[in-house]
This record gives sequence, structure tokens and C-alpha cells, in this order.
Amino acid sequence: MAHYHRDGQLVGWGPTVQEINALASIFEHITHIGCLHACTAPLSAIPYQAKNLTFIPLIPAGGETLSSKLRILKYTPEYIRTILKWLSWGDVIHVRCPANIPLIALFLLRFSSSPQYRWVKYAGNWQPKGKESFSYSLQRWLLQHNFHKGVVTVNGEWANQPSHVFSFNNPSLSAEEKAAAAAAGMEKQLTPPYRLLFIGRLEAAKGVYEVLHIAHALAWQKVAFQLDLIGDGLEKDEVIKTAEELDLLDHAKFRGWLPRPALEAYYRQGHFILLPSSASEGWPKVLSEAMAYGVVPLASDVSSIPQVLAKTGAGYSFPAKNTSAYLETINRLVLHPEEWKSLSLAGIQSAELFTYQHYLSSVTRMFSSYWNTQWTPAKD
Repeated sequence: MAHYHRDGQLVGWGPTVQEINALASIFEHITHIGCLHACTAPLSAIPYQAKNLTFIPLIPAGGETLSSKLRILKYTPEYIRTILKWLSWGDVIHVRCPANIPLIALFLLRFSSSPQYRWVKYAGNWQPKGKESFSYSLQRWLLQHNFHKGVVTVNGEWANQPSHVFSFNNPSLSAEEKAAAAAAGMEKQLTPPYRLLFIGRLEAAKGVYEVLHIAHALAWQKVAFQLDLIGDGLEKDEVIKTAEELDLLDHAKFRGWLPRPALEAYYRQGHFILLPSSASEGWPKVLSEAMAYGVVPLASDVSSIPQVLAKTGAGYSFPAKNTSAYLETINRLVLHPEEWKSLSLAGIQSAELFTYQHYLSSVTRMFSSYWNTQWTPAKD
């Protein structure tokens, strides 16, 4: 994940920083090898709270162009040297796929005798239905065949899942956040103006254009609503242009990236979160964060999203491009607010599954189950 310096302080992508903060509570020390970018940090980047963490910076490489991809080859020797240096130091290695540097780590682990405990988190879609990049396909194949000689955690439960692959929920909530969210969500009612949320990169793969067309149809039907789009991306100008062409600027507000505390105001007011994504999602953390506040997800049927929404009863999933299904569901729930409330309460009740406490319990159970060891992480 990307790291930056802001006012002399190291910051990184908020959701992952929070996850690593949680892991730091059950390990003596964490050395985090990651990319350090020289550009301005987005508002969603936050500092680490853990004091027992050391960051080892790498020069970032990669991108869409051929020249940017070739930069990966330029820096690969440095990546290899850095990873090898720290492999012999740790008791556990945690690799987060799919990405370029983690792919290098998988090959190094194959031919390394240390460390004993090897854990890879695959954050993407474990069983995609459509075409994906060769790198993603290769990494999934390596992990399915236990190339790294360890365990893998994935979002969702899948047919023919090997014994070294464990199903995990993606954590996103502290106990305090869960309690505050529940208090706000229990009081919420579905009344106009209906508050719609989109949180993510402003790009086609995340479904932002589908969200705008859903909003356009609601406006044409004269439904009272507001759409808050929280995020940014290379396609932002084109997305705003589309909103203008659809005459949505009175309804759609572009908020940019926001830090996690600032999101809470939108979760508290929100009725629906829309995510018709066709990207390689695992489980988007914004969905469980929103559910904790009683916001009802209407999301695409990729990866574990339909599994989780069906299991929790907190929302509905549809094919990403089927905007009419999203629209019809919003219209139905507006007419039947008791059904919306039932979904909203189910989301609140499921929030415990996405707490860091639940996540850490799953981590320790996995180590005991797979390695048949009584290993107990050191606590602060």
C-alpha cells in the first residue's frame, strides 16, 4: 500500500493502517515493508497509532504505461534484497496480494527456509467470473497451490477450497466505533430526502457511472434524494462532466477523499450505499462500515459481496451493469420502509463480524488450527 509523509509524519491508506494497528496489538513488533510516495498524501491517509512498528520504505514502481511497468524491473533487485534481509528476522511473514512486490515475495518464500509462519492475505476476488490481469491470475494460482508454503486468507467461502485457505471477514470497526454506529443506526428511519452514498475511486471499474445513471433516473422520477460521492481518481473530471450532462449537480455532491472520522457524518445520515463495482473486489470495507450505521448496501454480485449480504440479510446484490435492478429496489424500499428498516437492523446486528476483535480471534485460531501449535502472540 502507498505511504506518504505529511508534516513530517508517516501516513498510509487508512483502512489498512487500522488493520495493521490491530495486528500490532498481538505481536511484539511489526516491520512493515512498503512503498513510500513523494506526492501529497490524500486525506484518507492516516498515521499509525502502533508504537511497536518500523516502516521500511521502498521506491514505488508500476502503472499502466510500458515505461512505468519497466520500472518494476529496475527496482526488483532492491526489492529482493530488502525482503530477503527481513525474512530471517521475523517469526511470521504477512504478504498482501495481489500486487507486484508481493509477487516477488511469494517466489522468495518458495526457496527460503524462514520464517516458519507464512500468511498471505488475498484482498481481491478469489474466484472471478470474468477476465482479469495475468498477474492476478498467476498470484491466485500460486496461492491455490500453496507455492509459498503457508496459509492464505480470502473473503468469502468457495467450492473446493484447499485446507490451507481460510475464509476471513475484512475488519473495519473498533468496539467503540461499532457501539457508536449502532446507537446512531437504531434511530434511523427511511424518510426523504433519501441519502445515497458512493465511496470509492471515481472510475468506471468502481461503477461510478452506473451510480450517476441511477441518480438520473431517480431525479427524472422526481424522487427527493441527495447523492454524496466520496473519493477521487484519474477519471474525476470525466465523472463530473457526466454529472453535469445528466443535470445532476443539484443532487450529486463530490466530497473528495475524506478521513475516516469525517465519513461518520455521512454514514449517520445515509440510507443506501451504492457500489455497482466490476473491479476485483474482495469485500469492500466501506460496506461493513456503512452497515454498522444501518445504511443498506445495494452492490454488485462480485466476489464475496453476494455471500455476505445474503448471510447477514443486510442488503442486496445485482449484476454491476443492471442499473434498473438498483433503481427498482430503491423505489420498492421507499414504498416499503419497513423492509428497509429490517435490512438496516440486520446490518447493525452483523457489525460484530467486522470488528478488529473478531479479526484478531480469527488470526490466533488460524495459527493454532493450521500449524497445530499453542503459539500465543505477545500482548502489550
